[in-house]
Amino acid sequence: MLRPIPIDRDGSYRVTYPGGPVVHFKRPFGGRCRPLIISHSPSASDNCVLPLVGSRTGDKLARMIGLDHAGELGSVADLANLRALPTPGPDAKGDREAGERLLKLFGDGWIFPGKIIAVGHRVATALGFISTDPVYWATVEFGTRDNYDKPGKIFGATPLLVLPHTSTRNRWYNDPANQEMAREALAEIFNSPKAKI
Repeated sequence: MLRPIPIDRDGSYRVTYPGGPVVHFKRPFGGRCRPLIISHSPSASDNCVLPLVGSRTGDKLARMIGLDHAGELGSVADLANLRALPTPGPDAKGDREAGERLLKLFGDGWIFPGKIIAVGHRVATALGFISTDPVYWATVEFGTRDNYDKPGKIFGATPLLVLPHTSTRNRWYNDPANQEMAREALAEIFNSPKAKI
């Protein structure tokens, strides 16, 4: 097991698994839990936390939250990239393994997500959720009930919001009604005024 390592004095940690996920998060202080944004985007570097940052894809998500640009996403949420390395074609097995590793970080008590945003249905599938609805809510359980009383192990659940991927190639967001649906769902997490894409 690769353990998260501290990377900044502000309480930030990073954990990198070969093949994913890569996670950049802050340990909660005073019981405050940050939302966790999970993306799925191969990168040239296995150390890339979230390819959404610094991209038009990330800018779209940031504007829906009420931020100016993708570079601000890390100031309001923890970030994870489920598939850090390029794979030769679809790799559903690799996705599931990365999703399981991420859930294990929750169960081991490293990350306490307030709410989770899955950017793209491929992320949701890796976490065990399948739906034909473009935007939907679910509940992620982590840990197991039989390890609840063991030291250092946690059993819990947190809300999951699944959105269509914010790639510029995704035409779903071209419909203003769809944009509104996504903004309203994100506003429930970030308590921010709805902004325009």
